[in-house]
Amino acid sequence: MNARQIWQTTIERLQSKVNHAVFTTWFQGTSAISFQDGVFVVRVPTTFAKAHLEHRFIEPIRSILSEITGSTVEVRFVVAKETKDQSPPHTPTGDSTLSQPRRSYRLPKGPHSLSQREKPIADSAPATTLNAMTPAFTQPNIQSIPASPPPEQTMEETLPGMSVDTYAMTFPHSGLLNLRYTFDTFIVGKSNQLAHAASLAVSENPGRIYNPLFLYGGVGLGKTHLLHAVGHVGESRGLTVLYVTSEKFTNEIINAIRYQKTEEFRAKYRQIDILLVDDIQFIAGKESTEEEFFHTFNALYDANKQIVMTSDRPPKAIPSLQDRLRSRFEWGLLADVQSPEYEHRLAILRSKAESLHFTIPNSVIEHIARPECSNVRELEGALNRVIAYATLHDAPITTSLAAQALEHIYSNKKPSSNLTVAEVLHGVCRYYHVDLELMRGKQRGREIAWPRQIAMYLMREETSASLQQIGAELGGRDHTTIMHGWEKVQTEMSNNDRVRHEIAAVLNSIQNRDI
Repeated sequence: MNARQIWQTTIERLQSKVNHAVFTTWFQGTSAISFQDGVFVVRVPTTFAKAHLEHRFIEPIRSILSEITGSTVEVRFVVAKETKDQSPPHTPTGDSTLSQPRRSYRLPKGPHSLSQREKPIADSAPATTLNAMTPAFTQPNIQSIPASPPPEQTMEETLPGMSVDTYAMTFPHSGLLNLRYTFDTFIVGKSNQLAHAASLAVSENPGRIYNPLFLYGGVGLGKTHLLHAVGHVGESRGLTVLYVTSEKFTNEIINAIRYQKTEEFRAKYRQIDILLVDDIQFIAGKESTEEEFFHTFNALYDANKQIVMTSDRPPKAIPSLQDRLRSRFEWGLLADVQSPEYEHRLAILRSKAESLHFTIPNSVIEHIARPECSNVRELEGALNRVIAYATLHDAPITTSLAAQALEHIYSNKKPSSNLTVAEVLHGVCRYYHVDLELMRGKQRGREIAWPRQIAMYLMREETSASLQQIGAELGGRDHTTIMHGWEKVQTEMSNNDRVRHEIAAVLNSIQNRDI
């Protein structure tokens, strides 16, 4: 068999192993170039497809090729233009959708068509159509699709003076998803029930409900997990999904400006069905990044494309964020993710132990699930430490062993004093001569806001109250507001000796007075 016949047999076998929409999306337009000295070279239509095939399908492709050829095969993907005598393989079932690209990732020629895209050809995937968008974000009416679309253009043709390698360096594919982060592996509890339900609903009806979806909460609580889970469902349905961190988004803008490729940057981000942005709070205060994200948000939102973002705080608590972005972030649904309660922590640890194929006694699970572990990452880290400790010492996993393994972790946690949140609040009001009702009210003047933030800090540091309990004592404030106040005082203390002495004086006055 020649290279073309080998590749045809390979994709026939692949088609039986993957979802139809996935097969149509990623294997359309591929063809064999050569097979020499154990190296099988495959032509792919875009850099985007090349990165995805290398990340998701390299192992099954290599395995099938090795079975067919009877020897070990190295696979290489090359982005190249299709020639007349090298047509892409057709689907064995006669489905014409494989020969006509479902979705083009290449950028067409013309100054007014960089942000346009073809209407996808209908298939079994419930993908919605992204109408062509002009730079002014108007949506011209597309009447029909040509029966035979024109040949796709390569990156070299569409980006004069810029090679594929330069384009990949400037705008690297950053949408690869973590295979472990799916809805099936996400443990649902009271602390994340709303965020999970909203994410699941968005993944089933992208662009139709809860758009944008804004997930917020502390670190290590599962926001990124849900973000990737939404992306996996979208990819399984043949939709174009792009996951990016705010830092990556900012760096790509910098590269676009540097290489004068802002139009290509915009086209990349506006030709997708689901945009997933992690840690969106970090774009605040970066004028160019905020400006570009504002226009990208508008383009996708107007085209009914789904936007999901995560942050460590709600939009109203992100400092320096432009008001126009703040209001847009609040258009859809805000869903917070809180620290897991005791029963939830137990469920997370049992699931993690099961995934690691370790039998952990319930008493050990209960020991690890102590309040000191406030987020999922800490829980999983503590469990991993116990397992590693037992393995290294060749000892059974017991409560006493777990206590030894976690001794330094738990002992470093500062024990809380006997103060209550009410005592702290009254003590702060007395020290600063501030009325109690003003502290619980909405006034934001410096003479009220600073004592209130100190109260938040001391309640967090000196009592055993949860963030929700602290918020309730301070007039029903959100837990992320409490975190923001705590962080503000913490930062001031690290940079200012006067503030450290002030906090110490406030705490001393509270502890030395019987309320």
